[in-house]
Parts: sequence; structure tokens; C-alpha cells
Amino acid sequence: MSGGEAIIRAVKANGIDTVFGIPAAHNIATVTLVFNNNAYGNVCRDQLNTFDGRLAGADLLNPDFVKLADSFGVEAHRVATPDQLRPVLGAALDAGRPVLLEVSVPTGSETNPWQYIHMKDAPIE
Repeated sequence: MSGGEAIIRAVKANGIDTVFGIPAAHNIATVTLVFNNNAYGNVCRDQLNTFDGRLAGADLLNPDFVKLADSFGVEAHRVATPDQLRPVLGAALDAGRPVLLEVSVPTGSETNPWQYIHMKDAPIE
């Protein structure tokens, strides 16, 4: 997209074909961000806080998302910091084709979102 314009949509996909197959087959310019912490992060955090550090079923064994995207012919990149993400995201938004960005996030680094979700009249930065 030119001129800094972008359409951002949140999509909960229930299948790999929705994320990779359809955009690849029809050259739909989508940017998919996967924040990969190898866990159900919120579940992990809540279990640690609620059940004296005990975990059950919160860890994940994820595929290599970059290789998975490549198997569909979708451009993909893996980044680990905001400074790495910024230019790659900009290029992905301008690519005009499907792109996957995997953001590696340390397991256990999640913060509790509820304090931000329930904020009233808070300025957006």
C-alpha cells in the first residue's frame, strides 16, 4: 500500500489454510503477526499466580512458522526485538502480497492486560 495507508484487520483464523493458503492462492496482501512465546501465555501467567507456581497444559510445541509459511510460498521473517520488527513490518505492509512475521517472545514475559483493558479515559500513546 502506498502513501502510508494500511488496512488493519484482526482475524482469528481457525485453520492454516485461512492464514496461508487462501492469501497465497489469490495473492491477497495480508500481514500475519505471530507472537510466539511457545505457551498459552495468559493461561501460564494466571496459573503461576493462582496455583502457587504449578502449571498444567500451558506449554506449547509450535512448528517453525517461517518454514510453514514458506511451504505455502508466503514470505516470512522472524524477529525478536521492536527495533527488528519496525522495518520488517513496514516492508510487509508495502509488499502487496501475503507476509508472515513471527515475533519471538520469551516464555513467561507476558504482562497482565486487564489493567489496560479496564482503563477509563486513558490517553492513547
